[in-house]
Parts: sequence; structure tokens; C-alpha cells
Amino acid sequence: MRSLHPPAAVRVTRALVFAFVCVLVSAAGHTTVSGHSLSPSAITLATAAVTAIVWATAARQWNLLTITSGLIAAQGLLHLWFTIAPAPGTPHPDHSHALSDSRSPAMLAAHCAAAIACSLWLWCGERAVFALMRAVYGQILLPFLLLMTARPVTAAERSGLDRRGGVPLVGPGNTLLKYSMARRGPPLCSASFPTIR
Repeated sequence: MRSLHPPAAVRVTRALVFAFVCVLVSAAGHTTVSGHSLSPSAITLATAAVTAIVWATAARQWNLLTITSGLIAAQGLLHLWFTIAPAPGTPHPDHSHALSDSRSPAMLAAHCAAAIACSLWLWCGERAVFALMRAVYGQILLPFLLLMTARPVTAAERSGLDRRGGVPLVGPGNTLLKYSMARRGPPLCSASFPTIR
């Protein structure tokens, strides 16, 4: 099937949902493992950056591999951002303590788990959104567009049409088909060949 390009509103909504899920799950795992809270401004800036990146790449449907690789990269960048972002109430971050926490296996596991969980959630949502868009396009929008572009048959066109099927009687491509007959179904039995019962 031809790839479906989403409208701008769907594209923005997908980018926002992707960013919110990615950033909030990452922030929850990061704060749980590190024990430090994150400022709302750090989360807001991270969400805005992820939304912009996702919107720029959300022109078509993504598969599971694309979503997972994008989330792993995003989790790495979010980890770096959350490590250097200042905690609430402090003007500058404490880089020495933050960098020691950032190299722990628990931190790596938290961000990898966030990437895998988010990729499965977002992949299921991605498939559902595009299935809904295809259904709306095929069942509602396409018939409506065909109905709106249909035009009535003029009298000149009507005079050249067969009364039974609406097929032109004589035209540039069907001169040989003028005398053909369409026979549907099994052949009829004739009197010379008796039927066996």
C-alpha cells in the first residue's frame, strides 16, 4: 500500500505524544535512580526539543526499529541533559556528583528500560493512528471526494450510449466489440445432447 502522509494536525499530535511519553518516562527513571529531582524548566526544555526533532521526522509512519533506535538516542541525550540541568532551587548544577551517578549500571538500565517500554507503547499507538487514518480516508473521505467530483452525463454523451449498460455503441477503441455478446453462466443444454440424470 502507498505510504500515507499525515496531515499537519496529526503530525503535531504524534510529535507531542512521542515527546511527552519519552521525556516523562525518562525523567521518572532518571530521578528514581539518581535521587535528585528535576526542575520543571529542564523537563519543559527537553519536551520542546524532542517535539521539534520528532515533528521534523514525522512525515510518514515509523516501524518498530525506527522508533526503538530513535528512543535509544533520545534517552542518551535526555540523560546527558538531566545530568547537567540544575536541580530545583539551585542556580548551578553539581557536576561532580551528577557525573558519578550518570555512569552507574542502574542509570543505564533505567534509560534502556524506558526506551524499550516507550518504543512498544508508541509503536502500538503508531499502528493504531495510521489504521484509523486509512479507514477514514478509504471509507469516508474518498467516497465523498468521488461524489463531489462526479458530473452529470450530458445529452450529447447520452445519445451515444447503449441503453442497457451505458457503454458507447461506436467509438475509437470498440468497433470490433460492437456486435459482441456477453454471456455469463454455464452453457445451455441443446436438444441434440440429452442430459444425464
